Amino acid sequence: MGSKEIEKEDLPYLYRLLLKFPVPSLERFPSVFHGLFYAVVLPLAVVCYFLLTLFLLVLLPPLFNYLAVGLITISFSVFFLRIHLERFINAWNSVIKQMPQVWDMHKSLEEYMALVQEKKSKEK
Repeated sequence: MGSKEIEKEDLPYLYRLLLKFPVPSLERFPSVFHGLFYAVVLPLAVVCYFLLTLFLLVLLPPLFNYLAVGLITISFSVFFLRIHLERFINAWNSVIKQMPQVWDMHKSLEEYMALVQEKKSKEK
C-alpha cells in the first residue's frame, strides 16, 4: 500500500521542533481524559484566552499590549498544535498497525459453507 508508521525522526524539522516543546503528553492519561480535554479544557482555554487578550489590550499601553497578545497567541497555538500533532501521529500509527489483515475469501467461504451444512444436518 505504501503506508507506513510515522516515526518522529522522519518528520519535517518544524514538526520535530514542535514535538520538543514541553507539553504534558496525553498518552499518560486514560482515554476518557481525551474526551474531557476537548469537551471541557479546550472551551475553557479558549474563553480564558479571549478574556486575557481583551484585558491586556485594554489595560496595557499600545506597543506592549500587541506584544503580549502576540506572545499569548503564539504560545496558545503551539500548545494546541503540539497536542494535535501528537494525537494525529498516535492515531495514524494505530490504524497502520491494524492494516495488514489479509482476508482469504475462499477459506472464509468454505468455513461458511461448512457451518451451513452443519446447521442443515442438525435440523434434519
